[in-house]
Amino acid sequence: VAGPTAGPPPGGAPHLDTFTTSSIRTPTGKPSSPNPAPKSNHMVSLKLQKRLAASVLDCGKRKIWLDPNEISEISMANSRQNIRKLVKDGFVIRKPVQGYRRGAAAGQGHVDAPPARAEAFAEEVSGREEDR
Repeated sequence: VAGPTAGPPPGGAPHLDTFTTSSIRTPTGKPSSPNPAPKSNHMVSLKLQKRLAASVLDCGKRKIWLDPNEISEISMANSRQNIRKLVKDGFVIRKPVQGYRRGAAAGQGHVDAPPARAEAFAEEVSGREEDR
């Protein structure tokens, strides 16, 4: 007596239980599996995790850094509590606030920046006051 995967019966029509998941093929011809595991080179959307992390850390989404080596761990987090655990473990980090470059503004003559010729300007002003 043959088992369920022994092949089609003598009548020619295969039984449904003769097919296994490895015999099902995708349109590209590769075998498919019922629940494919996320591959390392496959991009996973982490929008939810980034949004939750921004809310938990009280900052914007662009200030959130997600560890690229722990994508599989981060993608499993779907609650604020899980995000807090990832923050504690160091997989999710709030980026530091970037300051303004005052050196770039100094050469442009902005109000906050000192004038380029401060000494010459001071001498010129003091010379005018003496003339009065």
